[in-house]
Amino acid sequence: KNGSIVETVDLTTKECYIVGRQPGLDLSMDHPSVSRLHAVVQMRSTGQVYVYDLGSTHGTFWNKANRITPGMHVPVKVGDMIRFGQSSRMYILSGDIYDRDEQEAKKEELQERRKAEALRAHAQQRTLRQLEERQGHKKAPEGAP
Repeated sequence: KNGSIVETVDLTTKECYIVGRQPGLDLSMDHPSVSRLHAVVQMRSTGQVYVYDLGSTHGTFWNKANRITPGMHVPVKVGDMIRFGQSSRMYILSGDIYDRDEQEAKKEELQERRKAEALRAHAQQRTLRQLEERQGHKKAPEGAP
């Protein structure tokens, strides 16, 4: 708020966090422009974080100027800023949150490379065996009486 860190919220402890003015919510805010039930911050099993506006009157904003369309899941990444209503309090996504889909893609790519390398090595071994067999056949007639 106004350039200083007021609160830190660990998003890894639950699947979703309800944001609003109503007491007892996961992230309760006192600002009059924040609706009683304003938005949801959701962590998917992939590790991707989404913000979902619940139809708030004054909106939810992503990276300052982008108003989130109510009823749409907007993916956010580390470094993105979220603001609820006209509050001056900005929430910045930080930490070791990563997109597991991206990690899985990298893992699959590595597995594919390893398979390709194994196939190449197998093909090279087969070619070497064939060459050795051909050379062995050529040598036998030369040494024959």
